[in-house]
Amino acid sequence: MPLQTPETAALRRGGVAGAGINRGASGYLIERAEPPFHELLYTLEGTGQLTVGARATPAEPGSLLVLPARTVYRYEAVDVPWKIMWFHLNDLGPWLALGDGQPCVRQTSLLETLYRAVDGLRSESLAAASGSNRATSLFSELVVLYLEREVETSDTPRDRVLRQMLHDLWDTVNANLGAAWSVPELARKMNMSASGLHQAVVRLTGRTPKDTVRLLRMQRAEELLANYDCPLDEIADRVGYCSPFSFSTAFSRYKGMSPKMFRQRSRKA
Repeated sequence: MPLQTPETAALRRGGVAGAGINRGASGYLIERAEPPFHELLYTLEGTGQLTVGARATPAEPGSLLVLPARTVYRYEAVDVPWKIMWFHLNDLGPWLALGDGQPCVRQTSLLETLYRAVDGLRSESLAAASGSNRATSLFSELVVLYLEREVETSDTPRDRVLRQMLHDLWDTVNANLGAAWSVPELARKMNMSASGLHQAVVRLTGRTPKDTVRLLRMQRAEELLANYDCPLDEIADRVGYCSPFSFSTAFSRYKGMSPKMFRQRSRKA
């Protein structure tokens, strides 16, 4: 999949280091010794096999290979062609949770949903139709979202409850991004200490609470710049910045371009 275009920035921000769809023929074999990235590998057709030490596990259609970073494993095609969809994930953010496990094969309910998002991303990235850049960007966000859901399915019951509480918290923040959201205020809404909230958010998402608020503000700013003609001082106020200058500085650091340049490029897409 294309990962270096502006339209697939959501994949890079989400920690997706590589992704693709392969058809493994006879003799197809990959062996890794302590790779620096995690890998999620879905079987679409045929059958593969995961080998960890002396244990071999078949990977049949509909299965998922969960392959944490810094582990040793081998996978190969058995019933060919072995059609697979794979993702390499940097060891950060929500993917940090993968580092607690060992290589395994398990079932997944997200394969078809994720495959449709990937297929849509590939199709739109190759299209020259009106709005294809925007569609590529949206499909990129969906791919990251579905991968995060996949990882969340291995949460403990306590973590699932905590994630839902955090989702509700970020919905509250997103509804009023102009407010001065401090970590103590966020913690109060969660009935937690500020240090407890910080540790929980970092452990489950890889981001700090401040970084999460900043990300929500920048995502809203992108939407306003791309779709509306609001002046910069209005956008700054709506996303919680005291001046157009402080907003422009923060946006340029986040996006690698000024708000004005981003708006111009979005309108051309």
